[in-house]
Amino acid sequence: MSAGLQTINFDEFEHLFTEAELFSMQQTLESGALIKANQVTKNTWNYCLRYGGILTDCEVKYNLKSVKQVHCACGFKGNSKLCKHSQHIIYWHIIKIHQRSNDIMYVSDSKAEINLQNNTQDELAFYLKSLVRNNPKAKKWLEFLLKLGQFKEIEISNIVEESNQFILFLNELSKNAITQEKNILQLSNDLYYASLRYYSLSDVNRACSIMIAAIEILYIQMAKRKTLNVQKFHLAIEKYLDALNQILTAIIAPQSLNTFLRYLMEFTRSKNYYPSKKDLNLFTTIRSRLKHKTIEKELVDTLQSKCLESVNHPFEFYTWDIYYQLDSDGFLRFLKSPAFSKKVTPAGILTYLGTRGKELDSKYYFELFKWIFPKLNNDLQELSITYLLDQDINWQFNSDHELILRLYLSSKNSNLLKVYFNLEIEKNILYQTAMDFFTLNGFILEEHPDIYFDLLLDSQQFKLLANELCRIGTIEQIMHYDPELPIDAKLILLKAYSDYFKNFRKHNIGPKATKRLRLISMHLMKHYSMVMSTIKNPEEFAI
Repeated sequence: MSAGLQTINFDEFEHLFTEAELFSMQQTLESGALIKANQVTKNTWNYCLRYGGILTDCEVKYNLKSVKQVHCACGFKGNSKLCKHSQHIIYWHIIKIHQRSNDIMYVSDSKAEINLQNNTQDELAFYLKSLVRNNPKAKKWLEFLLKLGQFKEIEISNIVEESNQFILFLNELSKNAITQEKNILQLSNDLYYASLRYYSLSDVNRACSIMIAAIEILYIQMAKRKTLNVQKFHLAIEKYLDALNQILTAIIAPQSLNTFLRYLMEFTRSKNYYPSKKDLNLFTTIRSRLKHKTIEKELVDTLQSKCLESVNHPFEFYTWDIYYQLDSDGFLRFLKSPAFSKKVTPAGILTYLGTRGKELDSKYYFELFKWIFPKLNNDLQELSITYLLDQDINWQFNSDHELILRLYLSSKNSNLLKVYFNLEIEKNILYQTAMDFFTLNGFILEEHPDIYFDLLLDSQQFKLLANELCRIGTIEQIMHYDPELPIDAKLILLKAYSDYFKNFRKHNIGPKATKRLRLISMHLMKHYSMVMSTIKNPEEFAI
């Protein structure tokens, strides 16, 4: 929800939220979150809302069609940017109180719908003239719609210019930001339906011109103003793009089709245009209609420029997605290029891998990962490994199996060894390769027992691991590894526990010592229940 509004009008409330936010509020209210709603005076209401498991009281004073003042127990006070509690409460009030009273007020009007189907052309013309005679807005609107039929078939720029002029006129009638946005969306929707009308009349060129104009003016207006509800604009654009793709398939004349696609190509180069969906955008529209190398090169050049221009733009990764779909190898080269590196840090590419990695082919993911990893600081390297392990990756694509071992040495993340030993190679070969690799990198494994123990565990050398834990492991290391061991390996470890209990009792007494032994005993009860019956002297483990 946007800040900086002077007041919240009931008719504008829904425009301040995304569809997902409105749905979430509706679900919360339907679950019975509003515990109390009492009218104290004519314009003052007290509410009690259960939100996030906490009961919160809230008082709201209303004007006839707007919020006058909010006092919430959470500490919020005001009438513009609302707290979460007052958002839900006011939404309930609008639906249950305000709209219901309006429905009652206008019920008689709804029964008297106007039917114009039986009127003559002269009668309709008379009604229309009467409507616009004393209504400047209606007059301008009618003039605007009539002009759409007077333009030549392909005059997109003129339609856009007329649309923007009409928007300026509407903005003069109301300085309210929400009203202005609703007017822009309404105008674009009028263009959408006008386009469909011409399409139904087989005037496909005019239909295409108007639909492109409807899309373009929304991008122009979003670039001009701080849009309060960007999602509504993009939902409208998606609807218009879907229709445009259908209209373009009906254009048979190559020259006309080429003119429209060239216009779209020029628009994609403008600073107003940024794609907001990877599968429904002007780049994919152009490519689906013009499939030859010259066009693809133009699209790639434009996408490269957009990638450089859109750094930190909310939709920057959609441009990356489209480039990757169009030319995966070229996309990878571009991300590594000096021009791109000047604009985007390795951390920026890591963010892309974290949010979009699942959509990349394993080959390209590994290539990018290997390139940025050495350039990241320690914290980001750890994060990059978390991202890597979270991907649904075919690890067989990575011929550099030592990469996994290098990453393991860098992070000590034991999950990497699990990945390594799941490769489609015999485990004894993988184990020996890992041992040789660690030795070459200066690691004396007995000086780094955790690495050694991880290797034995993930190569499934369980008895050897149990014996090595008894030989050089601490009780903490034994307790860390033994939950994953089979029974025969656990039987070996029982001797280590027995020796530990005896030795500990000799040198430690008191409540702290008892507490420590109790924790170890609980561990044994949890993980050794199947083998405890084999113990000859169970009193050794008694507390």
